[in-house]
Amino acid sequence: MKIMSSIASEKLRKLVATLNAQEKCTNAKLLRLLEELAIKEEDIAAYQLYQHTQEESYGRNEIYTNERFRIYLMSWDAGDATAIHDHGGTDWGCVQFFGAATHCIYKYAKNHLTQTEKTLIPKGTIVPVVGSFIHLMANTGKESICTLHIYGRNTKATNEEEKAIVFQPEKGRMVTTSGTAYLNMSESEVIDTNEMPTMSQEDYQNYINIVSPFYKRLGTVL
Repeated sequence: MKIMSSIASEKLRKLVATLNAQEKCTNAKLLRLLEELAIKEEDIAAYQLYQHTQEESYGRNEIYTNERFRIYLMSWDAGDATAIHDHGGTDWGCVQFFGAATHCIYKYAKNHLTQTEKTLIPKGTIVPVVGSFIHLMANTGKESICTLHIYGRNTKATNEEEKAIVFQPEKGRMVTTSGTAYLNMSESEVIDTNEMPTMSQEDYQNYINIVSPFYKRLGTVL
């Protein structure tokens, strides 16, 4: 757990203090808090992590974490993307966008993964998140952007509850990780591996089109 005084901005310190003071949080409460704080890009600039390593398909920098919630800043170079993933045991959370990003939502049922929505999320939007929320994020623009991520529970999280399911269609597998959702993740991040659920050809091709720019940087053709 980081010490409050080490947090880089007053608004972020107020965010952490307010969440720590709440015995129970909900997405509605969190969204109201973020709207009141009106966090700007200068408030999170110290945590930007562009030009990350090739094993990371986006920059992921921890701002604060304790037994009940975690706050990260994700930094996205052009072409960066997550794998398709859920959010483990998250009870409440959100993503705040400081730049426009492509966002795909999926449904997983009966061993089949279906894309249900694809949108370009505008700068300034706050999207609520819970554990069963399966999505993909990508910077399909030309400029670097960043996003603020908050994931919380109303009880102390166990290691099991912090795990995430990550879908990797290009590798034909579905994996469990400790929480990361990198495309080209190190095998040390993988806890368990299962066969990839089925997808329609249209949904598969849409996914490949989104993640190909990242793999192209690595010299990999999908």
